[in-house]
Amino acid sequence: LKYSNLFDELSVEEQKAVALFLCNAFSSTKGSEWVMYGSPWSLDADHETSNVRIAAKVAGFSMVSYTPSLQEYGSALIYNIALKETKALLVPKNKYTEEDLPTVQLPYSSVPNQDIMNSTDSSATQFVTLKVYNDVAAELSMAVLKYIKKTKSPPEEILYRCMRSLVKFAHIIPSDIMSCVAMVQVDLDELVVGHSDRVDAEMATLRSKLVKSKQ
Repeated sequence: LKYSNLFDELSVEEQKAVALFLCNAFSSTKGSEWVMYGSPWSLDADHETSNVRIAAKVAGFSMVSYTPSLQEYGSALIYNIALKETKALLVPKNKYTEEDLPTVQLPYSSVPNQDIMNSTDSSATQFVTLKVYNDVAAELSMAVLKYIKKTKSPPEEILYRCMRSLVKFAHIIPSDIMSCVAMVQVDLDELVVGHSDRVDAEMATLRSKLVKSKQ
């Protein structure tokens, strides 16, 4: 993946090949786990990275590219990363304090998307993901929001992938998503609503989640 890390320096055709390769890696369990591998490894004597950070870099650059095929691959890669089962800790909310957290045994495992996305603010527990995943989710959310802001007539399929991904990330890092929206200065209600029923449904879910996160 060191070659993929140079994504912004590659030609457009090379970028297409790298992005498509990473998209296709999700066609198998082992391939997707390899892309999502979050443990750091050395790029050189002074810098570390991880597979998932490089995949996020490729996805983000592709998403905001002005090349339609790269936007297609970028949206697919972001969607694949977002909808991949997330490894998380299930933490009792009444124990989620600096004093109590070290005293409880917490299982760390892959959590089905349905469990995460069905969790509510009234639940007795909450899912806590690794910092590397949270960082990737914020980075990809920024790319998605920038794409939505700059693209006047996005293809429905790409917009659906973008919104579905934002909904998943909003269940992990709702406050960060709010910050990303503010930084990009994008009006999602104006730019997203009306493209299709399924896009509108995802927008409604996202709006509800973000409103609740502010309360």
